[in-house]
Amino acid sequence: MRRLLWCFALGLLLTGPTAARTPNPPRPDPRVPGTGHHPPHRLGAPTPWEGVGPVPDYALLGWVVTHERLAVRAPQLVHTLERLLGERHVREQYVTDSPTKADGVIWLRDHQPIYVRQRNGILKALRPLHAIRQRLSWIPPAPVPSFLVERLPLVHENGNLVATRRHVFVSTRLTVENAEYPKLPALQALGQRARTRIETLAVLAEAFDRPAEDIIVLPHMPFEVTGHIDMFLMALDDDTLLVPVLGREALHLAEAGEATRVAGAIATFLDDTAHRVRALGYTVLRPPILAPPLTLSIDDGNMDPAVISPTNGLLLRTRRDAVALMPRLDTAPRPPRTEALARRYQQTWARLLATRGWRTELVDVADLSHLRGLVRCVTAIVPAP
Repeated sequence: MRRLLWCFALGLLLTGPTAARTPNPPRPDPRVPGTGHHPPHRLGAPTPWEGVGPVPDYALLGWVVTHERLAVRAPQLVHTLERLLGERHVREQYVTDSPTKADGVIWLRDHQPIYVRQRNGILKALRPLHAIRQRLSWIPPAPVPSFLVERLPLVHENGNLVATRRHVFVSTRLTVENAEYPKLPALQALGQRARTRIETLAVLAEAFDRPAEDIIVLPHMPFEVTGHIDMFLMALDDDTLLVPVLGREALHLAEAGEATRVAGAIATFLDDTAHRVRALGYTVLRPPILAPPLTLSIDDGNMDPAVISPTNGLLLRTRRDAVALMPRLDTAPRPPRTEALARRYQQTWARLLATRGWRTELVDVADLSHLRGLVRCVTAIVPAP
């Protein structure tokens, strides 16, 4: 009996008074009942992103820049940006070198610098290499403030970059292009040369002040002509990624023949991508998409899939609101079953985004999809300083 009392006293001494308390009840499941998703994040008072490296799209917005010609190709998008942003929406007016390709000026996402937050908290603008003169030197016009500009000696289009606090995602297009890109004297003078995959990632890591291990290279979507990562990946916050799903119902309604084979390959690719990024510790939301029809490409005359993906939407986080501008799935007349599925899918997009605090607005991008671009492609984003 004495030994039992001694053991009890020793237990209290080692564990303190909490050992005698009633055990804590199980923590309640924080997810919304019946959805499997967490409740909407509270926005609070957003502040400029404080990480190091490329500023994510979900960070506090400074300005959005579009080209004047976008009012011809996507007038609803322009009106929506003016309504939501006012003076924070800036219009560019420069003229292209090639009058036969007037629409080449609208792809400002690929023109824009990579905005990088340095360890001292100050933004810098990395200016990649490109064969097109405007993309080589373009900087957003006033009233957007100027930032320290550094040259990034890599061939790159900014549609091929998605950032979070933990990682920077690019597709294999980046490493392939910088190994094989045509050697141009004007670019060689700025540092261009053939680089291996390891060399390319080392240059990128140094410019971002991030470990090379933080840069994740994913395969590009099969048959999709841009090779850009924003056609299948979007970051909603530090821990949540969107990767679309092309499910059985949509595959069943795919066009016959080659379109069915292409849609099947894209569906498998998207599932594999979701598995890859989930293994990195992210929550992966899977908004459904329609099987892409094969349409004539204006650039090369080939029949390519016109992928309408919510990951090529635009995130606008201001101090008052958080809005996701998503491409509307109404690019062509379709059978009633496909129309009904498209409407249901768009409602699902809105519900998924709402679980992460984003309010969805749909915009018509019919003309842009024929040019193989969507909402993110035609907008240059400048983060809050």
